[in-house]
Amino acid sequence: MKRKVIKQGNGTLTMTLPKKWADQMGLTGESELDVEESGNELIVSGSKAKKGQAVEITLESNNSIYIRQIIRNVYLGGHDEIYVKFFDSKSIKYINQAVDELIGFHVIEQSDKGCLIKNLSSVMNEEFSVLLRKVFLLNKNLLEMLCEDLKKNKLQNTEQIRGITKNIHQFGDYCRRTIFKRKMFDDFKAARMYVLITRLISIANTIEYIYEQLSAKNKLNITKSEIEFMKKTHDFYVLLYDTYYNKKIKDIPRLSTIKGELNNKLLPNLLKKKNQENILLLGASQIIKDTARNGGILFTLKQNI
Repeated sequence: MKRKVIKQGNGTLTMTLPKKWADQMGLTGESELDVEESGNELIVSGSKAKKGQAVEITLESNNSIYIRQIIRNVYLGGHDEIYVKFFDSKSIKYINQAVDELIGFHVIEQSDKGCLIKNLSSVMNEEFSVLLRKVFLLNKNLLEMLCEDLKKNKLQNTEQIRGITKNIHQFGDYCRRTIFKRKMFDDFKAARMYVLITRLISIANTIEYIYEQLSAKNKLNITKSEIEFMKKTHDFYVLLYDTYYNKKIKDIPRLSTIKGELNNKLLPNLLKKKNQENILLLGASQIIKDTARNGGILFTLKQNI
């Protein structure tokens, strides 16, 4: 679409907005718009969230993981209304479990053949920043709990770990949905923010997996060197957090350097030793990889963080 630029009497340049778009956004003569410069582009966006289309899905199985993934991905796609056709009468149990993990979504109607899920909350830009920080901090909390329990040689907080991980999924999914629903960033930054959040969720999943696997063992045999490696993993993650929120651009290269020291030098030596707890070490290595990759994203966003 092309718009003609009009020169006003004082030399100011203006252009008209497409009427259909203005009507959809509910704009009036007193409305305010967000204007962002992006290279040779000028991005104009309103404060109204993108309205997601209604969608209908038919379940082909009652597998709880399958149902959770289907509904979660529709949620991430920005849809506000989902009609789900049951596989059988037991489907509603797993649908309710999936919906409980999604902020703003509720089952509002139900019949013998299906149910209607609707989004009952508005999307706020301010909530994105708050919840993103919570995701960062909750991961930090998980790492601290794991390190502390390893020192005590007692992993008895499995349910608490699961609860925190569930919150990270809820907040992270809401943030990723918000990226789709609102034009908060240009396409370049939006894609990278989406990946950054996905990796933060992956870190939480890895911590939960480590904790569950170790807590299920009859006897723990964690060495001091393994605990120290986990502590270094925690400190490495905190460096990412500080770099992002304190805008320490100069620390971005340190993430690559430290990742190499931990995964390429220290880890191989630990794995050579007998009776090492590989679940812990390899899990920590994956956390280090995800953290370092997010450091790479920070480099591409260094003008924006």
